[in-house]
Amino acid sequence: MDIKEGRGKLYRIGSEQFLSDIDYKLYQDLTVESERWWGEFYLDRGVKIEEEDGYVIELEDGCKGRCYLKKLVNRVLPGIPAKSVYRVNGSSPLK
Repeated sequence: MDIKEGRGKLYRIGSEQFLSDIDYKLYQDLTVESERWWGEFYLDRGVKIEEEDGYVIELEDGCKGRCYLKKLVNRVLPGIPAKSVYRVNGSSPLK
């Protein structure tokens, strides 16, 4: 299993519209016949995300992959602005 952490970008599939910078932590299964990946990320700004839509994540190293998102509970700490947390599941290899 490979773990990738860093700063990336989130785009809407189809229009390739830039939505937000993200801080991500992804896990990748590197078995011979499968290239599954999943993880979580934080959005930098308040962007409306539709869970039914598909998205593209671009990682720090330039790799991109299609994915689907699910919003998790906002993690709020006193004195720090709330950030939206999303669970991500890959639907294509990271290339």
